[in-house]
Amino acid sequence: MKNYRGIKSFDNFSLSAERVDGWLSLTDPRYPGGDAFEIVDCLAVSLSATCNEKTGKVGRTGISRRQGYFLCGSAQLFNREALCQALQIERAKAVQLCDIDLVLESFVQWGVDSFRRLAGNFSCAIWDKREKVLFAVVDHLGVYSFYYRIIKGEYFGFSNRLRNVTRLDKVRIDDEYLLAYLLNCYQDSGKTVYRDISALPPGCYLTLRKESIEVQRYWQPAVNDASLPKRAVGESGDAARDLIIEAVADRVSPNQTNGILLSGGLDSSAIGCIANSILKQSGSRLVAFSKVHGAGSNGKERDERDFIRTVAEWEEILVEFVSEVAFTGKKLLHEYFRSQSCFPLNPFIFLSRPLYQRAAEGCTTLFTGFGGDETLSTEGLNSLPLLLKQFCWRDFLENLGGVAKRYNLPPVQIFKRFVLRPMLPDVCLRFHRRIRGLDEDRSLGNGFIHKQILSSPFASHLLTSKYGYISDDFLDPRQELCSRLSASYFRPFFDLSEYLDDIFGVTQVFPFLDIRIIEFMLSVHPREFLKEGMTRSVLRRSIAGFVPDEIRLRKDKIPFNVGVPFARCLVESRPLFEEIFHSTQSSVWQLIDRDLLGKKFAELQRNDGTTDAGRDNRMALEIGRCMNVAAFCQWHEVRSFRPAGADEDGSEV
Repeated sequence: MKNYRGIKSFDNFSLSAERVDGWLSLTDPRYPGGDAFEIVDCLAVSLSATCNEKTGKVGRTGISRRQGYFLCGSAQLFNREALCQALQIERAKAVQLCDIDLVLESFVQWGVDSFRRLAGNFSCAIWDKREKVLFAVVDHLGVYSFYYRIIKGEYFGFSNRLRNVTRLDKVRIDDEYLLAYLLNCYQDSGKTVYRDISALPPGCYLTLRKESIEVQRYWQPAVNDASLPKRAVGESGDAARDLIIEAVADRVSPNQTNGILLSGGLDSSAIGCIANSILKQSGSRLVAFSKVHGAGSNGKERDERDFIRTVAEWEEILVEFVSEVAFTGKKLLHEYFRSQSCFPLNPFIFLSRPLYQRAAEGCTTLFTGFGGDETLSTEGLNSLPLLLKQFCWRDFLENLGGVAKRYNLPPVQIFKRFVLRPMLPDVCLRFHRRIRGLDEDRSLGNGFIHKQILSSPFASHLLTSKYGYISDDFLDPRQELCSRLSASYFRPFFDLSEYLDDIFGVTQVFPFLDIRIIEFMLSVHPREFLKEGMTRSVLRRSIAGFVPDEIRLRKDKIPFNVGVPFARCLVESRPLFEEIFHSTQSSVWQLIDRDLLGKKFAELQRNDGTTDAGRDNRMALEIGRCMNVAAFCQWHEVRSFRPAGADEDGSEV
């Protein structure tokens, strides 16, 4: 240890790392002898004890040893029984092994092939003492993070918390990352907001040897048509039902209080009803927390409470309605910056306390329906052109007529919007948007970027690639899922979840993002996504009998970007907006057109409710994104220089 060149930096960090809910290590790939992980032993144990004492997540974070191997990491496995059977571990011994022990046992027996056998959330580093090789791995979707960097060309530092790695040495903002975020594009999932720090992409593992670092995939999302003959058309609902029940049951904490963020929609209602039916078998109940929104910018009330009560009465779930307030706290924003060392999803919309604070007071495990739209409950309307191209005329006509009837729309309109448009070449689509005047609405986010930046090669590449949340280019809903899983689509949501878990001490779980469900959906025939004109067909059929039909078959769910009054939230946050807008002198304004931003915000304030609510909300989202980046860049620069009047984390007092 005395000869280890990173020991001074490590000691300095360990003093400031007390009470950090995470783990960190430094190792020198050129270190000639001994166990490089010996230096992290005490800190890993200390952080593990702190984490377990604070959150009660015993066995999920810490260290594990076996002769010749050392593991430091976090793991939450959902297939423990299957793993123990495959590893031939006796039941008496299995109950004594925590999840990180099972990860190490699997690695010792199967090597890197063990990673694909794990079902759950995990982020681990494994030191092979004999071979002098360090392995690092994250789960299939990257729910748990792994960040790393090379320090001064000599030391390899890593952690499951970005903030830990930023404190090891100076960091620089990655302007290309900021630009991609502002353009609502998803790029390389190995990037972070800092040029000096990388993230291990989902479904990947890293191998660090004396002379090299290599990142490889152990799991790649791919459409699996090979399994289609094994399942008759129409049976996907039954198969999906079993997988949902299994995913929810694996995440239920029988000895703790279980809650759910419940809306009147399909996803959270399905999870809530199934979770409560499982809990009732042990004599307990699910507790539900629901957000209440007031009037939107068009003056109309967006109220889902009647649908929420329908679900609650069906399953005898206790529901508490929480009034959401506009985000107005600079202190809360800086809390996030300090905790995560990155910026959150739009803080004016997503970073609000009341709902999560109340949920944390009432439960320890919090279910959400997040991920449903991308997996089991995807609409499937983009399967229409695929059916046409595959000459499935009967299925095509049946679904086209069914959708038109269900939503009371002319079949010609459905055909033009969901069949013809996706099949047209890009040049035709651009011409259509131009003559219809749709360019302004489609490029709201682009409008705040300086023109010379938009003409740069990197920006041009982003703009010609897939747009962020919505794309008309996929003719197969399974390909859309693959695209999102291959990019950094889910990363901001996991960062936000991690932050909320840390500050409120509640563990959020996402049953729809279970790897078994995702691989199943990648093997479902496209015609199953849209059946007899019923969108979200796979999920609707799978939960028949579990969820009341008023919810299961409803077709009037308020769209996300209309139901939530984003414009009102932003306008009510005017004091914070103006403080960021007028006081921030960050270099970020070289990317963002400050004058245009102020003009559009003033326009939102003047709107009297007679304008298009959907467009106002989309504009509010983009303004909030710009303010988010501006506030973070200002905080980063203050933190880097630590002027007088700044606290130890660099935030202004």
